[in-house]
Amino acid sequence: MNRATAGIERVMRRNAVSSAIPGGPPDPQASTPLAILILARDEADVLQATLASIEESLSPGDRLHVVADHCRDETPLVARRSGAILHVRQAHHGEAGKGAALRWWLAKTAAGKDESLPVVVLDADSLPAPGFLDAIRLRMARGEAAVQAFLKPQLQAESAIGLLAAYSEIVEQRVFDAARAHLGWPVRLRGTGMAFARTVLEKAGRRLRTTVEDVELTLLLGAWGIPISLADETYVVDPKPADEAGAIRQRARWLRGQLEALQACKREVVLLGFRGPSGWSLLSSVLLKPKALVLPLQALLCSLSAGLWVATGAPSWLGLSLWLLISLVFDAAGLVWGLRLLANREERVRVLGASPSYFRMWLRSLGLSLVTRERWLRSRPTSASVRPSELPGET
Repeated sequence: MNRATAGIERVMRRNAVSSAIPGGPPDPQASTPLAILILARDEADVLQATLASIEESLSPGDRLHVVADHCRDETPLVARRSGAILHVRQAHHGEAGKGAALRWWLAKTAAGKDESLPVVVLDADSLPAPGFLDAIRLRMARGEAAVQAFLKPQLQAESAIGLLAAYSEIVEQRVFDAARAHLGWPVRLRGTGMAFARTVLEKAGRRLRTTVEDVELTLLLGAWGIPISLADETYVVDPKPADEAGAIRQRARWLRGQLEALQACKREVVLLGFRGPSGWSLLSSVLLKPKALVLPLQALLCSLSAGLWVATGAPSWLGLSLWLLISLVFDAAGLVWGLRLLANREERVRVLGASPSYFRMWLRSLGLSLVTRERWLRSRPTSASVRPSELPGET
């Protein structure tokens, strides 16, 4: 048994013990130090605010790391001036990308001071809520293996499509993820606001191969039976694209990444399928996106399978049509229930009115994902004002 596997088993045994004791271990253990990691590429324009927000919440023993991944702007300078531990990843270290950068950072720090610290992963533009680190710290002290905080969408511009996109994410978390957590099922990881026991992240991190590290990590941990908890008592502010073009590029990256992850994690997808409803739920959360496209497809397949049952009388077609119908009703009911989460009736009307445009936006994203050769589709412009030779060296 290797060190990573043994460490994961220790984490899961602690998790089982703490879940059997109301409230888990006592609060003094919440002083557990954390390693906070930001993987950034050309993020100088937003990184400073994020680092300042994190620094206000740091406790003694916490370690704040920034990986500047193939940067062409002042990201390394911003990180160094803030006092963060800077790691500069350049072309000779391998291809750019969050998954590759995470794998590289894990290998680089494997024998250092952070070897045993739980790891919190944030995006360069994500602003943690007051008390975010303390909430994560307590969960890590209680032995939880992987945690996902709530992502609070922040609209950069008022638009009906932007509001509908934010609404979709809130419903997914406040309705569907909340239901999964209530049933004791794992929730999906979302790229930022994530936290892991170091041994868990090390084992999974070695397997990362695609541009959607959060999807890969979700599939790997789910297939291994490692629980992913929902930390809905805290949140991270997650800025949304400022315009439709940015949203299309972002969603094109998601769609292409889902296909990459499906190809890279075939075995894990099969294993999740054998885990029953909890595994099916996690797969649907990760791969059956977006609901704007999935719901019409579910309705079509339900109708076709019902028609085949009527024509052939085969019980298998009846079973498939019933399963699709139940799934369709559950998803549609969740979306309708989620309308209650909006502040006022005007917002509800705007959400419903934007549905056709939102559907077209996803179709355009699908088209872009199929034709583009660009590996990293950014949702917003970045600055690149410094030549590589002017960047500070690797630490």
